Amino acid sequence: MTLQTPRIVHSYEKHTRFTMKVSNPFKKKHRRAHTTDNLGFGSQTGNQGTRFMDKNGTFLIHRTGIPFFQIFDSYHWLMTASWTTFLAFVAGFYVIINTVFALLYFFIGTEYLEGSRAQTMFEHFMEAFFFSSHTITTVGYGSISPRGFLSQSVAAIESFLGLLSFALVTGLLYGRFSRPVAHLIFSPRAIVAPHKSGRGFMFRVANAKNNLLSEVHAQVTLARTEINNGISSRKFYRLPLEYDTVNFLTIGWTINHPVDESSPLYGITQQEFEESDAEFLILLNGFDNTFSQNVQKTHSYKWHEFLWGHKFTPMYERDRDSEFTLLHLDRIGNTNHVQLPDLLTSEPPFLPDEP
Repeated sequence: MTLQTPRIVHSYEKHTRFTMKVSNPFKKKHRRAHTTDNLGFGSQTGNQGTRFMDKNGTFLIHRTGIPFFQIFDSYHWLMTASWTTFLAFVAGFYVIINTVFALLYFFIGTEYLEGSRAQTMFEHFMEAFFFSSHTITTVGYGSISPRGFLSQSVAAIESFLGLLSFALVTGLLYGRFSRPVAHLIFSPRAIVAPHKSGRGFMFRVANAKNNLLSEVHAQVTLARTEINNGISSRKFYRLPLEYDTVNFLTIGWTINHPVDESSPLYGITQQEFEESDAEFLILLNGFDNTFSQNVQKTHSYKWHEFLWGHKFTPMYERDRDSEFTLLHLDRIGNTNHVQLPDLLTSEPPFLPDEP
């Protein structure tokens, strides 16, 4: 009986065969298929070098080709604009509408405003302006009153417009206050850090408010440019996560995509990652217990917003004076430098014994 000596694969041969497999990482086939997403952007590379989504989670799409007012949605703009912009718009509208009606009263003649005591033209206009503000808000102090059919008709129209305007503003204010919003903050940079025996692409997220978010689910999509047979195209891949759901988002959550043989980032170097114009598109879904509704938050990281060879530092600690846990939101992006495992050692290809 003859014993067969096991075949020994030398390190040089392993290195050669590994290099042959990953020399063009954008063309290799993985042992387990990964999900390819279709986000509606197509596969053209005309937008290479730009972001798909800004840091606030808004898709960077500017619609043209039809008249502006067919594209513009005033309700959406008033609901999503910042509070400063919204209040400035309301105040500006209030001043403009009163100025318009003051001009109408002024041209009709301030002698038709009973009780007017102005002497100069400017004083006459300002009395008409303040009379307009009394009328549109239905305050009606009674110091000045309209006289004559024309001035009374203008006052009646202004009162009716005031009722509609204030009802609309009140509804918008209520809608803005009652609309559930996910107040999530993300780490300023994503990182590439050691994970188990390999690497992981990670970022951190935390809830900035005291409301409870439960059943929070994360989806991460990789967008990058690939070259196949000399043709560039944009591809989208759903990245599997170490944990894609947490029951409660109470402290910071480090969302991690482990790099293994099933990952589209398997064997990718930092240079190849940057040359592919990579971008991570992130969608978080959770249940807000305050509003009893689902909330969403979107975000993105471009290739130049990744730190290679970093690791997040803890952002929470126990309060020594109580039983509370201190969550330091200002530390969400704090990292330390670490040594990344070598690709050849940490992510070896599958090498079956040859017969």
